[in-house]
Amino acid sequence: MKKKLMSILTTSVLAIGLVAGCTPTTPTTTAGGTTPGTTAAGTTTAGTSAETTPATTTASGEKLKVTLIVGGNLGDKSFNDSAWAGLKKAEAELGTEVKVIELGGDPSKQEPTVRDVADDGTDIIMVASGGLIEAVQLVAPEYPDVKFVSFDVSPSYAVENDNLYGIIFKQNEADFLAGAIAGKMSKSGVIGFVGGQENPIINDFLVGYIDGAKQANPAIKVAVSFVGNWTDSAKGKEMSFAQVLLGADVLHGVAGGAGLGVIEAAAEKKLWAIGVDSDQTLMFEGDSAKANAIVTSALKNVGDTLYLVIKKHQEGSLNWGKLESFGIKEGAVGLARNDNYKKNVPAEVQTWVDELENKVKNGEYTVPSAFTMTNEQFVELKNSIKP
Repeated sequence: MKKKLMSILTTSVLAIGLVAGCTPTTPTTTAGGTTPGTTAAGTTTAGTSAETTPATTTASGEKLKVTLIVGGNLGDKSFNDSAWAGLKKAEAELGTEVKVIELGGDPSKQEPTVRDVADDGTDIIMVASGGLIEAVQLVAPEYPDVKFVSFDVSPSYAVENDNLYGIIFKQNEADFLAGAIAGKMSKSGVIGFVGGQENPIINDFLVGYIDGAKQANPAIKVAVSFVGNWTDSAKGKEMSFAQVLLGADVLHGVAGGAGLGVIEAAAEKKLWAIGVDSDQTLMFEGDSAKANAIVTSALKNVGDTLYLVIKKHQEGSLNWGKLESFGIKEGAVGLARNDNYKKNVPAEVQTWVDELENKVKNGEYTVPSAFTMTNEQFVELKNSIKP
């Protein structure tokens, strides 16, 4: 059911609240090196699949159409790029017709864009946390024939319609492992954390990071800073330098495009950096100084998860109308164990981290979460680890 009249009458503008990897400043090319075509509306459309690709079709026999809307841009070498890679995988392996719309950090475009896409014949709309998921909650009831996936949401996210599906990532578990590595690799006993905007999801990263670091060194100190946005890499770099002055010798950015400045700072100071969302060591293969500075990354396997959602929908097994959680046990979060990690992290530390991960996977250890803390408890935790 299309409701263009509602689109005209609705003038709500939502405040943006993007997370970890949501807003670098420049778009990138699609997988395979093909530069996507961009319309005047800012829509980047993927290339067509090969004729031999098995088609994922709707009941009418047409290809399944999936649109990813990002609040920022592609090119963050992290969260957004991972999400888009998952859709590209669905295009290549499932025959899905995919496209991405980049809003460039403009909150005024969020709800109107969701409505426009719902009107254009798209079967599934995918958005990440922040103002876009609030827009989806408003729009989804008006378009029962369109499916909506809100991913990287908090446990309090309300899924009230059977055409909506919510995904929670247990980012605290991923950053628990990252913090454990940071604590072991630090020689000074001080490590850094640079977030984008302070919100429940980024705070959940931080709580896991602190807990993992304390497993490595109960006396660890953590310098914590927030950029205030997801795009200002210069400010991310400046904050990292300030943390270095406090003694931090391992730097971790959870700040989207702004986090690229954290990696730059680590490379310039010849310190260790820990990436986020994607394996950022691999994403900087063309820049050896930055790639070599990234000892590991806290992974959110966003792309693989979105691919699985599309595949399950195709098979008719997706739990529409539900909110589901994905963590270490489900393979949705973890640690990048690439060649850089294997070469630079001592073997005994790698074994110890594997044991920690298995304890979480088997339910022997529960990583603390910001979602289960009061604000007073969270503030007390931050204050307790100040350098």
